[in-house]
Amino acid sequence: LVLQTADQRLRGVDRETLVNSKPLWDELHHMAQSSEQVASIFVVDRDGFGPFTTRVFQSPVYDFSDRDYYYAQRRANQGLYVGQSYMGKISKDHIFNFSIRRTSADGRFDGVVGVSAFSTYFENYYRSIGMEEDHFAIALVKDDGNILVRYPSIATSNSKIGSDSPFLRTLLASERGTFFARSPFNGQDRL
Repeated sequence: LVLQTADQRLRGVDRETLVNSKPLWDELHHMAQSSEQVASIFVVDRDGFGPFTTRVFQSPVYDFSDRDYYYAQRRANQGLYVGQSYMGKISKDHIFNFSIRRTSADGRFDGVVGVSAFSTYFENYYRSIGMEEDHFAIALVKDDGNILVRYPSIATSNSKIGSDSPFLRTLLASERGTFFARSPFNGQDRL
């Protein structure tokens, strides 16, 4: 919802306004602050540089062309794209991003508008819905096997479930339901 609202608000906004308008920054900063799971709202231009983030007014110049969401949206319009989990370049927080492609008036790729989500928000939520004595684990997993968030967390960052894993194959084959599978991380049977 935050991403859609930000995308609508930023349509037609030129780079000069994006970089220098304090009222626009204040508006989007307030929008980002209204949801505790949102770390920031950001824009990456067509060349991969970030002219706007609600982290700080007048964004420092960072190159985001190495991020999966930028590459995917540049290659083709992905619609809503959920990126991988990583350490934010500006925030230094564990985050993952939702992005939408920006398109110029003539239909060309014009960058990305996105929202960063705090991984810790989801970890804390997952912790709150289970009972520790059950030794439960909950994960938010992309269809390519990349784990965005897991509780309890795994020691390594950017964890991925292999495409040959029975666990992932079962998840992808089912629209919904309950099933048992062996964890690819600790070998325990999981519901």
